[in-house]
Amino acid sequence: MPSVIWVSDTDYDAVSTVADSAYEGRRGFLKPERFEWAYQRAFSAETFFIQLMDEDRIVGHSAIISQQLGSDGAPRKVAQMADLFLMKPYQNFRNVHAMYTKMQSVLDEGVYDVVLTMPNARSIRLNQRFLGLSELRRLRFRGGFVRPKLRAGTGRSYPAEDLSLRQLADILEPFLRENPKDEIVWSPDVLAQRLQPPNHKPESSPITVHVGSNVALITSRNTYRGIVYTLVWGILSDQDEADPNEVQYLLRLAARYYLNTIFVYAGWNDRAALTTLGRPLPEKLRPSPLIVQGGAFDGLPAPDLKRYELIDFDFA
Repeated sequence: MPSVIWVSDTDYDAVSTVADSAYEGRRGFLKPERFEWAYQRAFSAETFFIQLMDEDRIVGHSAIISQQLGSDGAPRKVAQMADLFLMKPYQNFRNVHAMYTKMQSVLDEGVYDVVLTMPNARSIRLNQRFLGLSELRRLRFRGGFVRPKLRAGTGRSYPAEDLSLRQLADILEPFLRENPKDEIVWSPDVLAQRLQPPNHKPESSPITVHVGSNVALITSRNTYRGIVYTLVWGILSDQDEADPNEVQYLLRLAARYYLNTIFVYAGWNDRAALTTLGRPLPEKLRPSPLIVQGGAFDGLPAPDLKRYELIDFDFA
């Protein structure tokens, strides 16, 4: 009978094999180097793994990526739950329940203060049932058209793939706060790693940082059913409120850079005015529920997230 273990290191080739079986090869980008990047460089240097073992073989896998959430005091330690999947022959309730039971035991140990996760449609009820997680935010899903013609303003676009990690970190640093309350805390070095995923194809989907005076817009060029659009990953600002005129200017700058006029935003950002982010898009276009589930395990209330955007979890 398979058993469940909790470890601080893993075999990324084996994890990739499990993912290939779980998704029947439909997610070809889930290569070993992609997992290594996501777990060790893109969000933090500390990730723990809950794995279903059949003797000495990994047949089920889940990750808990360590992050920090700003607060009035010291940052709260966050467990970002990611990537729960099992090989096809092992996909049954008993094995899934065993993995959730191990997760609960880890959380009960007090290693983490807060749990956050972006579940798919099937995981929402499982997270509620087995871990008691609730919906914290339903990410806004908005978009619209923007003219590439630039009006008054200043800004510059930096393609992430053309920069060294040091250069990219230096560009991002002025827009990152040390301890932003109820927001994911980013260091410039880690966020730079986040924007340079392995096996990324910049010729088809470049990742770019558009920088103004007090706002940085992180975007990529994406395609959906032949329609090219600008995807906004995150809006960063060193101010309490991102200047809406500057956000609009940077959206125009991105449109000019990518040579398209359509943009899409998925996220939650209390410091960015909704009027700058287009209109709500039809629900049928949502690629997933885009719901943030979470809970607190430190005796404090669950976080009232002020900013949670595509950069903050492993969406790509």
